[in-house]
Amino acid sequence: MIERSREWTEADLLQLIQIPVLESIELDYKRAAALASQDGPRREIAKDVSAFANSAGGVIVYGMAEDGQRPTQIDPVNPQPFNKEWLENVITGNVQPRIDGLHINPVQLTGANAGRVVYVVTVPQSLTAHQAPDNKYYKRFNFQSVPMEHYEVQDTMNRAKTPIIDVLINRRVESETRDIHRYSLLLTLDNKGTKAAHHIKLVLWFPANLQPRIQGYASETTKRTRGLSGEPYEARRYTVRLSDQVLFPLDAIGLENAGFSIYFEVDQARFEFLMQHAPTIEWIVFADDMVPRSGFRQLQDFVTF
Repeated sequence: MIERSREWTEADLLQLIQIPVLESIELDYKRAAALASQDGPRREIAKDVSAFANSAGGVIVYGMAEDGQRPTQIDPVNPQPFNKEWLENVITGNVQPRIDGLHINPVQLTGANAGRVVYVVTVPQSLTAHQAPDNKYYKRFNFQSVPMEHYEVQDTMNRAKTPIIDVLINRRVESETRDIHRYSLLLTLDNKGTKAAHHIKLVLWFPANLQPRIQGYASETTKRTRGLSGEPYEARRYTVRLSDQVLFPLDAIGLENAGFSIYFEVDQARFEFLMQHAPTIEWIVFADDMVPRSGFRQLQDFVTF
C-alpha cells in the first residue's frame, strides 16, 4: 500500500485508519498544525524530509492525527495559506542539496472536509546525504528524526559509489475458486546504483500462518514480529545467495530463475488473518560494499478474496 502513496486518495487515507497502519521507519503522520509559516515548523519539515531521504526513504502524511503511532482521524489542511507550492518551497529552500524524485500528492477531501486537503509526501532514498537548516544531518530512528553519526553521513554519501539493490515483487494468480485462491510472488533484484554487484544475499521473512512453499529453499528459523496493525505473528526466514552472476547497473535479476518464488494459498481463515494483522514481507539485501538495504511490502497488496 505504501508503494502506491503517489496515487493515494481519500479512501486510502481512511483505510490507513481502519486497518490501522502504524507509523514505522518508512511512514510518519503529522497533524495539520505541523504546516505553519513560522521558522520553527518550517525547520521541522525540512528536518523530517531530509531524515527520510538519508534513511530508506518513505512517506510523510501531513493532515493525519495519531495516538501512539496509530492513525486516529484525518486532520485536514487548509490549502489557501498552505498550498502544494508552499510546501515544495519550504522543502527545496531548506534541504541541501535538493532531493531528486520527491513527490507531493495533494489528496482532495470530500464531505464535511470539502475544499481541504491532506499532503502525502513521498521521499525517495537518496544517493547522497542531505543537510537540514541547522547544518545537521538526520536519519529516521524509532519513529523520530535524530542526528546522524559522522560515519553514517559518510556511508550515506558513499551510496553513489556502490550498488543499490531494490527488491521488486510481482503477483501471479495460479488459480481462484470461491473458497481458495492460490498465488505466486515473483521477486526481482534491481540495481539502481552506479556500480555492479558481484555478490548478493537476500534475507526475507514471510508470515508462517500462510504456510508458504518455496521449492529448494527451506525456512532457516522463525521470529516473532508485528504487522502494520500492531498485532503479533510468526514469520519464517529464507536466504537467497547469488554469487555466480554479476548484476550490472540498471539491470535486474528475476529470482524465479534461481528457483526462488513464493507460493501460498488464501482461504477465508487466512484472509481474516491478513485483515486483522496486516502482515508484511520483510527483507534486507547485502551486496559487496553496499550499505545493507531493507524494506517491506504489505501482503494485502497482492491478495483479493
